[in-house]
Amino acid sequence: MAKSGLKKELGFFTLLSIGVGGILGSGIFGMPAIMAAVAGPALILAILISGIITFFLGIAYAELGSA
Repeated sequence: MAKSGLKKELGFFTLLSIGVGGILGSGIFGMPAIMAAVAGPALILAILISGIITFFLGIAYAELGSA
């Protein structure tokens, strides 16, 4: 009989998603009004740059976690 249930496995994409969500989630919802007042129209560019940096950090964390 086949064993059913959840697989106890965290893969590369899962760990990457957890890392990126944890890092970006706190910043993007933290203080958008204050960030917009300080950065002005450059806020979108700042968020995109931080997202790219966070993506590469997430890849590094995912590699470390899945090794």
